[in-house]
Amino acid sequence: MRTLHQMALTSLAVASLMACGGGDEAPTTAELAGTWTATKSQYVSTTGIGTVDIIAAGGSSTLVLGTDGSFTFTVTLAGAAPLTATGTYAVNGIDELLITPSPGGAFFPWAFTLSGTTLHLEANTGNSLIFGYDFDGDGAGDAAHWTADFTK
Repeated sequence: MRTLHQMALTSLAVASLMACGGGDEAPTTAELAGTWTATKSQYVSTTGIGTVDIIAAGGSSTLVLGTDGSFTFTVTLAGAAPLTATGTYAVNGIDELLITPSPGGAFFPWAFTLSGTTLHLEANTGNSLIFGYDFDGDGAGDAAHWTADFTK
């Protein structure tokens, strides 16, 4: 059975991510703040096991970003109980969010672009993603590249 699993929250590795940035100024937390609903949340296995878009498969995901730098990230697979992570975030440059789950202390870099009411995020599981996808059903999240589009 393919499932989503919470990845270890203690990784301090900062991956070299493909930047999707644009523009010259970083968005403020006020611009990012709000409830974002995923229209796409796709995991692509880095080992060729497969690809899945949990939204297209009947799941859901929301990301609530507060003006105070807090976040709540909820992922629900079709027919499964929701997984929720909370913590803080900070804008790093013009194209990266640093996500710090609570409790913890480690941070995860997510590449992003903001265009009007659309937020695009990218990360690599295993080093920078809170939730990983279990492609092979062995009970552990597998290495994957994650891309997600959210609308406000």
